Amino acid sequence: YFEFRYPTVDKGERTFQAAVCPEFNDNEEVETIISFMRDINDLKQAEQALKQSEHKFHLLFDNAPVGYQSLDENGCFLDVNQAWLDILGYDRHEVIGKWFGDFLPPELADIYREKFKQNIQSHGLIQNVEFPLMRKDGSIVLADYMARIGRDEEGRFLRTHCAFSDITEKRKAEEVLKKTQCLLTETEKIGKVGGWEFNIDTEKQTWTEEVYNIHEVDLTHDPTVRKGVNFYAPASRPIIEQAVQQAINHDEPFDVELEIITVKGNLRTVHTIGKADLEHRRIYGFFQDITEKKRLQAQLLQFQKA
Repeated sequence: YFEFRYPTVDKGERTFQAAVCPEFNDNEEVETIISFMRDINDLKQAEQALKQSEHKFHLLFDNAPVGYQSLDENGCFLDVNQAWLDILGYDRHEVIGKWFGDFLPPELADIYREKFKQNIQSHGLIQNVEFPLMRKDGSIVLADYMARIGRDEEGRFLRTHCAFSDITEKRKAEEVLKKTQCLLTETEKIGKVGGWEFNIDTEKQTWTEEVYNIHEVDLTHDPTVRKGVNFYAPASRPIIEQAVQQAINHDEPFDVELEIITVKGNLRTVHTIGKADLEHRRIYGFFQDITEKKRLQAQLLQFQKA
């Protein structure tokens, strides 16, 4: 068999496959030559397209920013991409054929065997499952997994396709943020100080937790600029209204001590500082309950006069 390119009348140059078979007489001389030829141009084009498709797939597979893996029905690795190897620090020969549970912390291997395999086989798909994976150096990667079973046309199991992203740093950042927010909340409570901001156009206001506490409202209260102004005592209300308007019109910050009446009817002295951010159409600031501070200052003044 051999292949060759040959020009045709109506379809241009095409690829053909040919075979030549000689027939011999009794004297072992070539008597006839039998040959056949068929047009395999379409087949060759399909083969070329398949090769290009496979090449593109492997480029995507190996250069994807997430880890990909495929597992057999026993949970053993059939294939992994380069990102998987880079994230966990292994060479390919150290992974292929190994059981997935070998790359989990030992205490989780049995849980994987019982839960993950059962769930994927029962539902055919799992999403947003977090697994701690062990790097080759023993450190832990927190992975967010998605897995799907691949089946043939008759429904027989072929392999499990899995993809994961490394969310280790994301979870660390979330934990730091959580601790920071907790520290900020506790600090606000100790200092009886909170923060606020509002959108100039919508007048929608945002308070930190301590501002709710100072006004003696629960966290279901929906603050707006008008509601906030209405908490101020009658003598203080025009002062805060003018200060806010000056901030909006002339970008002037304000720093005032005024009185509010809480939702429970308690009179409190507050120190509020505000600053405009006109580019982002907001005003934000500081809000502190200084009632006790003022009471102590008054007592000290009386003592000094006595």
